[in-house]
Amino acid sequence: MPDPKPKEDRVKESIEILKKLRDLGLSEREPGYVLTKQKFSEWVATGEAWTGDIDFPMLQRKAEIVLPARADRVASLLLKAPFNARNRNH
Repeated sequence: MPDPKPKEDRVKESIEILKKLRDLGLSEREPGYVLTKQKFSEWVATGEAWTGDIDFPMLQRKAEIVLPARADRVASLLLKAPFNARNRNH
């Protein structure tokens, strides 16, 4: 069985992703940012894997987030256009 992701790595990956969101101009009070930070905090504290979507209304995007429990995986956040926005021209 793979090794669990060390807390140090979870902290580092969380900070990197949250910084990138702020670099996009998101306020730390934006609801999507607040929820994302909460999920990262829970992940850092527990080490339990979590995968899910969080809406970012200000960006008109949805974030697909993967927070792994395994040391051989990296946390990710992928911003995607909402389904209805992608299909407007079809």
